[in-house]
Amino acid sequence: MAFFRFLLQEAADNAMTVLDFTRTISPGMPLFPGTPRLRLKEIAGIGGEGYRETQLLLTSHTGTHIDAPAHIFPSGKTLEDYPASQFTGSLAVLDCTGFPPGSEIPASFLEEDPLAPQAEFLFFRTGWEKFWGERRYFEAYPVLSAGAARWAAEKGKKALGFDTPGIDPAEDAALSLHRIMLGSGRTLVIENLCGLSAAPAGFLSCAALPLKFEGSDGAPARVIGWTP
Repeated sequence: MAFFRFLLQEAADNAMTVLDFTRTISPGMPLFPGTPRLRLKEIAGIGGEGYRETQLLLTSHTGTHIDAPAHIFPSGKTLEDYPASQFTGSLAVLDCTGFPPGSEIPASFLEEDPLAPQAEFLFFRTGWEKFWGERRYFEAYPVLSAGAARWAAEKGKKALGFDTPGIDPAEDAALSLHRIMLGSGRTLVIENLCGLSAAPAGFLSCAALPLKFEGSDGAPARVIGWTP
């Protein structure tokens, strides 16, 4: 009995809280303007074929997804070029809810944060996810300054994640911030995160695992964080 009590205590001591920061892919979900509509089509059913199978028709930047350098650079790396270790690491979720719409998050905000310099992943909680499903979601969201983007790229962060539809202002057709971060070849971009308000203070462990397909300029990903 003592042994079983020991096992139960070990399980309790090592219990983890796992947080899901991923949007569920579903018909009618918000898509960046101009993106083809996604389709989920049942091509086999339990009542007919004896099993269920669904065909997914969607773009590589649907829902919560990761951008690769190949997204904007002709000879840029694709996601399958990276080792699996690129997609796991330590995470800091930064509270950026104090920045107003259309504002820039400066490099000093990152430099002065106690966790940002050490974390391998940085997620920016702007609170913008509250507009999910509204036209406003795609307008005037806070973004990083060019200096902040350069700081993150120079630090070699594995990925920066945002609860917004993009890292560049919607009107920036040049994708300037994408070019700074993805141009380093080391720092990836995650967009359309959600649930960041549930993240506790301090470091978390993170896994941001994209679909692995050939030539992936980007891919939907399951993004989770956990802490003992």
